[in-house]
Amino acid sequence: IFHNFDIVSDEMEGQSLKKKTLIYNVIEFLMNEISTSQLSEERKESIEVAVQCLETAYEITSEDRESLNRMNLLSHIRLSDQGIPEDQMQYAEQHKNLGNAAMKNGQYEEAVAQYSKAIEANPKNAVYFCNRAAAYSRLENNEEAIKDCKQALILDPHYGKAYGRLGIAYSNLNQWPEAVKAYENSLKYDPQNTSYQANLRLARERLIDSMESAAPPQHRPIDISQFINNESFLSMAREMMANPDFQNIMSGIMAMSQSGDTNFEALFQAGQNLASQMQNQDPHFVENLRRQFDHQNAGNPSERRDRDDGSSGDAH
Repeated sequence: IFHNFDIVSDEMEGQSLKKKTLIYNVIEFLMNEISTSQLSEERKESIEVAVQCLETAYEITSEDRESLNRMNLLSHIRLSDQGIPEDQMQYAEQHKNLGNAAMKNGQYEEAVAQYSKAIEANPKNAVYFCNRAAAYSRLENNEEAIKDCKQALILDPHYGKAYGRLGIAYSNLNQWPEAVKAYENSLKYDPQNTSYQANLRLARERLIDSMESAAPPQHRPIDISQFINNESFLSMAREMMANPDFQNIMSGIMAMSQSGDTNFEALFQAGQNLASQMQNQDPHFVENLRRQFDHQNAGNPSERRDRDDGSSGDAH
């Protein structure tokens, strides 16, 4: 009897945990709606009240938030394909499965053909478009992949994998702003996906690199290695260190720092005098140094052009 009671007790605890997990994810969905959706203040307040009621009724604690599994509820919801006969839907599924098999075998053109047949039979299924996008990406036909991902998102705006594959296609085209946005959206609906997280980090890095390389030379961040490895600059630095005026300036800086009495006007005037002296010694030095740096930059363009081949997403 006690053994049977333990079994019943375990089952009850399991059901309670499932309920808490479900309610926790409903609460997370509602909170996300408040922060991301264009809702009126009145509707947001209503949702906040609903969240409080759910937390109280099901006793959702801060410890529960840390321990319960998080899931994308919308990804588990598939709307019925209204107006599509049952046999036609089955026919579409058969071709989708053939497309999946072709993808696993590396037959990407065959996969495109099979997914296209599935779409022709049932054009209301977002998965078919998303899968064909993956095949197009493997064939480096990224423009078509983008079109299919966008169509999948029209059919299912909460389809995280479609956003992820959209990011891959944009990355392959070096369209980093669009890639970053797509990966950010993918993580809204699939926040635990490590592939999307890594892709987002990489896309952000590439975006920064592209912005830096596109900036005029005078506006680019200074690469200190250029100075360390530049003999002209090192020679100038040695002359500065040996220059009595420079030594006096440094002594003045240290003295003002120790006394707390910083005469910035005098310091600025001394720096101007030193710069004027160096310019008089070699009137073309600064311009030659700038040209040399610009030439080095032009001769060493960024080589970080890794391309994600779409391996982060497998066909459904």
